[in-house]
Amino acid sequence: MEFYRDWVCPNIPVVIKNAVKHWPAVKKWSYKYLRENFGEKLVQVAATPNGYADAIADGFFVMPEELRMTFGDFINILENPNSLPGTILYIQSQNGNMSEEWADLVEDCGKDLGWATEAFGEPPSAANFWMGDHRAVTSMHRDPFENIYCVVRGHKDFILHPPIDLPWIPYETLPAARYESIKNPGASPTYKIVPLGTDQNNGNSKELTEGCKTEKDDSSEACMRKECGNSHNTTSAESGSISKIVDDLSESKICEETVAETLKSESMEALFTDSSKSNVPWICIDPEKPDLNSYPLYANATQVKVRVHAGDVLFLPAHWFHHVKQSHGCIAVNYWYDMKYDHRYANQAFITALLRKSGLNTGCPPLF
Repeated sequence: MEFYRDWVCPNIPVVIKNAVKHWPAVKKWSYKYLRENFGEKLVQVAATPNGYADAIADGFFVMPEELRMTFGDFINILENPNSLPGTILYIQSQNGNMSEEWADLVEDCGKDLGWATEAFGEPPSAANFWMGDHRAVTSMHRDPFENIYCVVRGHKDFILHPPIDLPWIPYETLPAARYESIKNPGASPTYKIVPLGTDQNNGNSKELTEGCKTEKDDSSEACMRKECGNSHNTTSAESGSISKIVDDLSESKICEETVAETLKSESMEALFTDSSKSNVPWICIDPEKPDLNSYPLYANATQVKVRVHAGDVLFLPAHWFHHVKQSHGCIAVNYWYDMKYDHRYANQAFITALLRKSGLNTGCPPLF
């Protein structure tokens, strides 16, 4: 109960060194082991041109294109990113994927952490598996969960802000959209932004050309072509979405899967704050390169930078803002425990209401 007394009650994050170093996963989950034991497994992967899934781009809140591929092919691409130029991949579905999609891995890490479950008085509501490219970035946001974040391989870099920084954290409410790739035979794909609820062929999408191309690897250049007739394909053949990798990955099949229109984390608040149900309030500042000319109040905010290494655990309390980057091929498992509607929630609800009513930060959405 020391953990609950010293860290949970005062709502303070802490890194617990070597807390999961004993996990079999820390010793076993190499590329070789995962490829040999789970290489044929079909998995859901987020694809973006810039590494930013669930982030602001060109006046939209943009979610990633969701692909299906074998785990072995995903690992092959991590080892040789130029085999899929212009695209950054990240396994980051925040839907409790350890209970179903990644259930085969649970025996190497467990369904929960016993001391955390004891402290919170209940098992986690969800556990998630994360793995991806070093260029994949989680934009700054906050979650309505007590987060126990366990790094298995590599490291994660967090930029944190305490909940009390809310007056200085700017929000914008933007229409929701998703990325959709467009094939360019013999070259990197380009991406367009497709607003949710619109026909992809009606001319309302916005094509992206900057930042979508990477240097080609002449020894392993990937060609892209459309695979028709797949039951997972939900777009027309003319859209040219990524569906097949040729060359070294000639047997690989990547099937486009319908992008879930359920908005995660804070974006769920849009369902209650906007009648169109398609606008999302999201933090509009990059803590690594803050635009203080546009958002001068952010200069008052306090950044806490934390690196979490393999075998370590970060306790990230509910309502703490966080921005996340990682080493290449980093693997992590996190457990979400439901937050309590206690004094911490009441404090945040009061501050949020005060800011909205006073006009000091009208963009911040109501609490969860």
